[in-house]
Amino acid sequence: MGLFSFLRKKTLCGLDLGQSWAKVVKLTPENQIPRLDKIGRIAWNKSDWQDHQNIAGKLTQFWTNLELRQKAVVTSMAGHDVMIKRVDLPYSGDKFTQDDIQKHAQDHIPFNINDVYIDFQEMGEGSGESTKNILLVASKQQMVHEFQTLLQQANLNISIVDVDGFALSNCFEFNYPEMLSETTYLLDIGGTHSTFCVYSQNQPVFIRDIGFGGQQITERLNKVLDLSNSEAEKIKLSGPQETETEDLAQKVKHEIEDIYSSWSEEVQHLINFYQNSQQSAQAAEKMMLSGGGSLTPGLRKSLQTYLEMDIEYINPWRQIHYDDNHFDPEYLNSVAPQFTISTGLALRTL
Repeated sequence: MGLFSFLRKKTLCGLDLGQSWAKVVKLTPENQIPRLDKIGRIAWNKSDWQDHQNIAGKLTQFWTNLELRQKAVVTSMAGHDVMIKRVDLPYSGDKFTQDDIQKHAQDHIPFNINDVYIDFQEMGEGSGESTKNILLVASKQQMVHEFQTLLQQANLNISIVDVDGFALSNCFEFNYPEMLSETTYLLDIGGTHSTFCVYSQNQPVFIRDIGFGGQQITERLNKVLDLSNSEAEKIKLSGPQETETEDLAQKVKHEIEDIYSSWSEEVQHLINFYQNSQQSAQAAEKMMLSGGGSLTPGLRKSLQTYLEMDIEYINPWRQIHYDDNHFDPEYLNSVAPQFTISTGLALRTL
């Protein structure tokens, strides 16, 4: 899938511009096996997003600190400004063109056709006679242009605007080739939103964004237990045992478990929707977890218990070579899930 391409220059630098963190991964081809060249991450303050100049300035310094000379990036979007939908379209035997898709798209997307970028990919035969199943992707032009402007202020150029769900699938596909013929659920939990994907029979067949993320835990602890943001963040990352009293530890545990239960219910709802909306839907026995928000203590076990399935963390560098003298393997392992989207973006141009 071409998605929204703006430059022809080849790049192997993936930038995941999240609301809480920016993550970058640079890969270098080495004997047809990608080599991990650079990784880095930078946290945002709430006030940063109120002025894009703050974001641009931090990104510029970020690039300097990492000694990244490559200015072209692959980045991605998610949320309400992006629509992903599979539809059956009439098929005459000729290859679908962008004009064909443009003609039919207005009937299937909730945006004004003149205000969006549209891309597509044929997914196989449709359910009706003389139809093809098409994966439609539409994104509001305004959001893409805002991305471009922001990165231009940081002296960066967008090569491709991808979608979080495809980057997640791309990373899984590259690193777990032995699982591609099965059905697997993928869940990437970010700071403010998450992405759920069903990967089945060598392709992503269902992608949805979910409105929960790790910041929800911090905000709940901050509000309900009257903790400062720094205290709430520390307890979220380290667990209730970091609290000063047993009573507070129990309250923290209760609030976090309540959030985990809510997240599990939302994921189960999406699984049910997927299974009921597609005739060929196959249930998965395993979920692969990723994203910075997935690293909170107890989450994996909670999801595993509620969803009654095996849950593992994605290793985005499982099939990627890296030099032990350049990277600390223990550190890479500890942060790996946080870099799944950015690695998927970097793999986009291999």
